[in-house]
Amino acid sequence: MAAMATLPSCGHSKACRHQSHEERRVPGLESYRAALSLKPGLLDDEEFAATFWDLLDNPRHRELSTGIAVELLGAKGHDRLARWINVQERPLPYALRQAVTDHLRAAHQSERINEPLQTAFDLWQASTAEAPCDAFGSALEAAMRDPDSYLLGTLSRVSLPKTGEGDETAKCPGLAGALARARNDYTQRYAGLDPVIPAAYRRSKSSGRSSNRRRSR
Repeated sequence: MAAMATLPSCGHSKACRHQSHEERRVPGLESYRAALSLKPGLLDDEEFAATFWDLLDNPRHRELSTGIAVELLGAKGHDRLARWINVQERPLPYALRQAVTDHLRAAHQSERINEPLQTAFDLWQASTAEAPCDAFGSALEAAMRDPDSYLLGTLSRVSLPKTGEGDETAKCPGLAGALARARNDYTQRYAGLDPVIPAAYRRSKSSGRSSNRRRSR
């Protein structure tokens, strides 16, 4: 397979001997990404594809793998993307999740997105967004627009993100009332139900520290 000759191997250098097997695999995945970006047809090569899918599915590479799936794999990546965003334990970072959901919706794959779970993640991760207050406000709007009992626990526990630095730090202005109204609405709407929180955030006290029931597919 000629294309594979361009993929660098670690070899026998002293530096490589001190790398773990997993440390050598990430540069390998980057190399496969570069090769695939130049020649998408490589996925039809059984030898290339076997190693590539093995690297892509390694949980240690999840963020890099997600970027590759969005960027290069098209419909061949949809199954993996839907699976990776719909897990409770280790959610993808805020911006990367948005890229995945945008990608799936554009590909008419919206039914594969666990929307209540994504809204919960948006609330917990809003503080890591480029515009935390806008992100939190949008998630609150989504929670009120499409109520779901799964959000009861998150709304009861999550806190408003903060903006500014040092002495200028303050909670997002104008959202305290919206959060209080959402909590009151959900408490009444789902009275008697046990609140559920995504596994990744069950020990969290607020959305300020970011790191499914349907809910994992």
